[in-house]
Amino acid sequence: MTSDPSPELSSRSSEIDYRSIFEQSVLGMGYLRLADVHWVEVNNAFCQMLWLSREEMLSTSWLDMTHPDDADVYRSLVQRMMDGEGSSYTVEKRLIHAKGHQVWTRSTFSVVRDSSGSATYANVVIEDITERKAIEQELGEGRVALDAERKKLQVILDTIPTGFIMLDDKGAMVIENSEWKRTWGGNALLNGIVDYDQYKGFRPDTGERISKEEWPCAVSLIQGVETRDVILDIERFNGTRGTILVSSAPIRDATGRVVAAVAANMDITQLRTAQAKLLETDRRKDEFLAMLGHELRNPLAPISSAAEMLRIVAHSDPKISRASEVISRQVKHLTALVDDLLDVARVTKGVIELDRQVVDFDLIIQSAVEQSRPLLESRKHTLSIQGNASHAMVVADRNRLIQVLSNLLNNAAKYTTEAGHIILSVRSNDDSVVVEVEDNGVGIEPKLLPQIFDLFTQAQRTPDRFQGGLGIGLALVKAIMTLHGGQILASSGGLGAGSKFTMLLPKVN
Repeated sequence: MTSDPSPELSSRSSEIDYRSIFEQSVLGMGYLRLADVHWVEVNNAFCQMLWLSREEMLSTSWLDMTHPDDADVYRSLVQRMMDGEGSSYTVEKRLIHAKGHQVWTRSTFSVVRDSSGSATYANVVIEDITERKAIEQELGEGRVALDAERKKLQVILDTIPTGFIMLDDKGAMVIENSEWKRTWGGNALLNGIVDYDQYKGFRPDTGERISKEEWPCAVSLIQGVETRDVILDIERFNGTRGTILVSSAPIRDATGRVVAAVAANMDITQLRTAQAKLLETDRRKDEFLAMLGHELRNPLAPISSAAEMLRIVAHSDPKISRASEVISRQVKHLTALVDDLLDVARVTKGVIELDRQVVDFDLIIQSAVEQSRPLLESRKHTLSIQGNASHAMVVADRNRLIQVLSNLLNNAAKYTTEAGHIILSVRSNDDSVVVEVEDNGVGIEPKLLPQIFDLFTQAQRTPDRFQGGLGIGLALVKAIMTLHGGQILASSGGLGAGSKFTMLLPKVN
């Protein structure tokens, strides 16, 4: 039977185990006498941490090893241990390396008391956390740099006239600029999850409120797709109404996962208001033109009849006959202007109807030239007809195409000085009939060319141009050509270089 080991052997065995752990530990360990703050024992790891020998460690006060800025903290700690305020303490402070640089340590003090309960020693475990502190400092500096960059970005975003926000993958607002706040009449939920119940958006066409999943930024965040130029009516945070144009896009990481989304909005409230006023003005203008045309046409018939009666009754009086001719001629001119005015009013209202039928385009040219010949001859212009469109068949309103071509010929006659030269050329290709009316007249200024087919637009008048006009002829030409599925184009080398108008009309094959 084996007897239990003696107390002396047990004690010696425990001491051996402690010494083994003490010396082999990778952490610094020491036994500190609190009275004079000197080390009684230190292990090899602690010596290597500070590059000091065991003798140097034991002969030096612990406070002499501490960083000057931390010495008072350690003095206070020792005093607390001796006063019996606690049994264990952990602090993170700096010690001085043999070469003079700092070593950040995490030290855990366990108080050892004598038989009377007085704190006399402390077991200390010391961990070198210099590397961790360096990382923390680097991260801290990185956060400072990041904050600085974010402030710069915020300044830039606040200068642009477009509202801008960014949401993270959780839907939290991480960026919003000043224009976004202004557009919505107050702050959004910066750094907070966006509550779409607070954002009231409505479809402009129906007035129906959109759901939170339909907001452009939410669409980009959830579905990972871009949205472009979405128009929404909104109710701002301050209760006022407005209209915005919104676009959004997702932001993806290297794996393609959506990690954020951005949205930009433009406040177009004033633009929409101005647009509505323009549309209303345009509508009233169209109504006025229609009313004016009808009101002007009503007295033309009796004036024409009265002029004819004057001619018949006073045929022997030359003065009365000449007056009658002037009245009749001017009535015809005014009637043509009023007819154009009424046609424009019909086109803008969308009530003009085409009498479509298969027509030989050659016959249209003959009729148009016949209508324009009196004006051409009165201006002493030379008209040359070039090309051949025989049997070029088109599906069109015959009278309307004659009106278009005669308008182009009359326009060339009016804007060309006397004895000018006008060329009417026609050709037929595989799918269309091409007609060109070219003159050597006053030409068209480059800045006027893009608006030449707009209503009430006129080129510069020639000094001898006696024919008046309202600037509606070319607008009517374009409207009729569009209704036929064709095109009308204008070109000019500039003032004094003449003009050319080109008709393109689909052909029946």
